[in-house]
Amino acid sequence: MRAQAWGVKLLKKHGRPKWRALKTQGLGQSITDEISRVRLSSTDIFSYALVASAASVASRTATTSQYLDYAASCRLKSIHYLKKKLADPDTFLNLESMEHINSACEAEIYAGNMDGARGHMLWLNQLCMKYLERQPLDRMMLLHLANDFYHDVQIAMITMQRMVFGVHNWMPNAIADALKLASQCLPSWMHDVSNKFNAAIDEDLHGLLLDRRKCSRLWMEKVNERILYPEMVYFHSLMTGGVHFGRILDRYLTYKAMVPSPERSITRIYLQQHLLLSILYWMYVCGREVYLGDRLLFDGTSLLFQQLRHSLEAASTQLTPEECTKEYNATKLYAMYTGAFYEQRQRLRHPKAAKSNWFNEHLAVYARTTGFHTWPAIEATVETFLYYPSLAPRGDTWFEKAINIYGSGAEIEVLVKQEDDHYTDSKL
Repeated sequence: MRAQAWGVKLLKKHGRPKWRALKTQGLGQSITDEISRVRLSSTDIFSYALVASAASVASRTATTSQYLDYAASCRLKSIHYLKKKLADPDTFLNLESMEHINSACEAEIYAGNMDGARGHMLWLNQLCMKYLERQPLDRMMLLHLANDFYHDVQIAMITMQRMVFGVHNWMPNAIADALKLASQCLPSWMHDVSNKFNAAIDEDLHGLLLDRRKCSRLWMEKVNERILYPEMVYFHSLMTGGVHFGRILDRYLTYKAMVPSPERSITRIYLQQHLLLSILYWMYVCGREVYLGDRLLFDGTSLLFQQLRHSLEAASTQLTPEECTKEYNATKLYAMYTGAFYEQRQRLRHPKAAKSNWFNEHLAVYARTTGFHTWPAIEATVETFLYYPSLAPRGDTWFEKAINIYGSGAEIEVLVKQEDDHYTDSKL
């Protein structure tokens, strides 16, 4: 069991250390006080990474710095012993050593050291490739790959950099047989989704987004039918989702660096930037936006929305009205709604925090100038992209109020009330 949101206690049994997970008791006791008194020997280098990861999680809700300090100490010791083992690189070609590196990577993510986390992930990528050249892909290695891939997605989203694992060839090929088997276990109700998309969605994105709609039923909707093979179903969802994250992020970064040419108009460049960033958010909020109490465990969207705002602002100064095609205008509306939804969702989680209104204000202006005065009119466009209507705060609870408040010149305030039954967030 991973260390996320769980305390860790080191037990001595038969002269060797053993780990037992302890469920946390409240936000102020995310890890018991015992963790700060654990003493590890130099042979238990894997334990240092585990404790560093768990203590970093605990520090998010603790009232003192003891967990953060202890996590930093364990991270340094873990790195020290990893470096000592580098004298014989082949000693890392086993699952135990790779799990050690994964835990160290996880600890770096929680500590906010993204360069260190990415460095560990690059190492894991090389080790996994070498391992699978020598060993068959069994169940334990599949689980390890899934764990690595999950953290690779988080690092990529936090930093808005390309994923480390190869999402176009190596990873899909490595897990192809497992995915084929898992796909046969998917419940029939997952396939009951609309396959209609906006004209801005090209053929390459169509199949990918259709898969994401299917997976959203697994994560977002309450279905009474029993899942016969849940491990296989969730494995399929997480791994295909990771591949799709990597491909869409790669495509976005390509368009972000692109300059207009006869083959790629400036309209298409901005359309793709708006579209891909918005899709990445809706994918992320479905299964990867994880909270510990009221604290985000990973902040995988802040930089994304900075870049979406920059893209919208740049397009507004560079595109002429003639260059704003029907597809571009629909995509712009979708992107602005996505940003406004994000702001409203932040307020729902943190009503007393400083408010950001940029997307709400600009959505209100754009909607009024283009004739979208009602929520049904907006939703009719938004739902032709990737969008989850059941996710709180629902647009029908705040959109029209935002339009009216902005129109009166008042500052947009919190327009939604917290409705626990509408929450479909991932829980630890």
